[in-house]
Amino acid sequence: MRVWLRWLAPAPIVIAAVALAEITGGRGVVAFAALPAVLAWPRGGRVALGVPAQVLVLIGCAMTGLVLAPFLPALPDLGSDALRPAWAQLGLGALLFAGVRLHLAAPAWGLAGTFGIGVLIFIACGTVQSGAFFPTVGVVYTALAFAALAVDGEAIGTRTSSTPLDLRHVLATGILLAVAGSITISLAAVIPRFYSAVYNVALRYIDQRHRAGFHDGAMRLGALDGLLQSSEVVLRVIGDAGDLLRGNVYVHYSNGRWLPMLRQSNGRWLPMLRQAESLRREMSVEAARERGEVIRAEVWWASDQHDRFFLPSTPGKLALSPARVRVDELGVVRTAASEPAMQLLVLATDDRPFPAAAPRPIDLDLDDALRVELVALAEVWTGAADSDVERLDALRAHLESGYSYSLEVSARGLEAGRDPVLRFLQDERRGHCEYFASAITLLARASGLPARLVTGYRVAEHNPIGGYAIVRERHAHAWSEVHVAGRGWVSVDPSPLRGARAAELIATPFWPGVLDYALLQWHARGPQLLLVVLVTGLALVQGVRIVRGRRPPRSSPEIGVRPPPGWLAALLRKLSERGHARGASESLEALARRVQAAEVLESAATAPLGEAAVLLRRYAALRYGGEGDAEGLQNDVERWVRESGRRARTGATPPLPSR
Repeated sequence: MRVWLRWLAPAPIVIAAVALAEITGGRGVVAFAALPAVLAWPRGGRVALGVPAQVLVLIGCAMTGLVLAPFLPALPDLGSDALRPAWAQLGLGALLFAGVRLHLAAPAWGLAGTFGIGVLIFIACGTVQSGAFFPTVGVVYTALAFAALAVDGEAIGTRTSSTPLDLRHVLATGILLAVAGSITISLAAVIPRFYSAVYNVALRYIDQRHRAGFHDGAMRLGALDGLLQSSEVVLRVIGDAGDLLRGNVYVHYSNGRWLPMLRQSNGRWLPMLRQAESLRREMSVEAARERGEVIRAEVWWASDQHDRFFLPSTPGKLALSPARVRVDELGVVRTAASEPAMQLLVLATDDRPFPAAAPRPIDLDLDDALRVELVALAEVWTGAADSDVERLDALRAHLESGYSYSLEVSARGLEAGRDPVLRFLQDERRGHCEYFASAITLLARASGLPARLVTGYRVAEHNPIGGYAIVRERHAHAWSEVHVAGRGWVSVDPSPLRGARAAELIATPFWPGVLDYALLQWHARGPQLLLVVLVTGLALVQGVRIVRGRRPPRSSPEIGVRPPPGWLAALLRKLSERGHARGASESLEALARRVQAAEVLESAATAPLGEAAVLLRRYAALRYGGEGDAEGLQNDVERWVRESGRRARTGATPPLPSR
């Protein structure tokens, strides 16, 4: 049993280290902090330290956590943002101290205290969003911790006999699990909604609306910076929805900001947060499935915090959930009521259900401060091009060949007194998708082509588990729509990220892919999946109950007292063979005194009874006082039993009668 404990005890701490490493991305730093836990596997607890020394070790681990935390990467790996320094220090310090405690012979509060310290690692990791990874690893940690504690109780003989399961126990356990699950699910649903509501109110009254990626206000150039470094899942796409998912449209640019719409009043253009919308009722997802429509693609939202639909670039009639929507003249589609956007189907037709309005004068608008330089640059780039297509191709070719992609460029041109787009075109010559899209939109207008900026997501990651695409916040993208004579509005993406097709998609790693596929199934078939889990759980409980009922009852020397470990039973058996059987109500201490007194009458050819008496006292101190080393005691007892058997076989004197 001790061998099992030696291999099982470090496992939960190593699992906690895996969680910390995946969320922070600092695998090297976390591996160093987890080294004590890993080294505990072959060795186990052998170091004897008093409580004061253990406190000093705790302080040392905390200080080491402070030193290691700055070496974690600034960008997260699995979480939605980087772990704050205080939480990183807590997680690393707790990991170090839990690993060191596994080497102690008698740590304060025992193995349960070690696993309690491991929980601090999960508390630290829980401060960032990591999707299904965090709760899944937490369940594994809890299961391994309880298994190790159960084995530990078995090893020192303090575990009491279990009562057979009956229907009352099953029902009570099921009710408790249902209540706990309901509370957890309710909190998980209510807290994000509350946060989202407060955040939206703050955006409404604070002049930081440009910070959000997809809303109805202005968007400052560089607003996608935060999204482009986040791994949070936004959408899941089954089938072929094209390369791009269209969300917002912006038509007016000035001073580093894009506005979705302007209205004319007394000869002046004034900003509007949202333009006029029409209410429409489209085909519902349920109706499309009932009619047996051929579905080209399905788009599932990963959460219920979206009020708009991101439209696939693949043509086809759409079926929506909810089916009642608001559509503006730029082709932006939002839900009509408070219910969130949930699902979208692309049916196998060539329809364009939400065509955008024809070009207007505002689609050629240029800020007076930019007009001269942009027109001059557009003339140089387009050269002798005669048609709209040739001019557009020339502009795109210059951006593709002369500019590079970078996330390290911010909209600092305004602080330097220079517009960010001009700074990108003439000085930096590098930037991310917003800069490329803004540049070609304004250059197209300077060449006489109506154009506007579009934001949404690109399809760039494929999950081989289930065969669908995962769209994360870092896949947020911006491109341009340019009106070409005879072809209408054409999507133009001059950035180096354009054109990711299925063969070029990044593959999701295996385990994150498995977890995301499970989330997709839960999202699509939640009630049915919950029913299957409950039925399967009850079946397992009943199976365990049946197996336990078929086992013969364990014999015990006394009612309500668990029999001693096998190695102690061997010691008592050898003493009984030598005439010193333990009485029915005799304590271990009394037996030790009787065996000690009989030592002077024994032959020297047999194993000393005095040592057996010492072993009995050590076991009593371990079992009833928690003092001593169980593994060392087991080794000494087994050695004494072997020695006693060897001497008996080589001709020891017959045992004396019991006194």
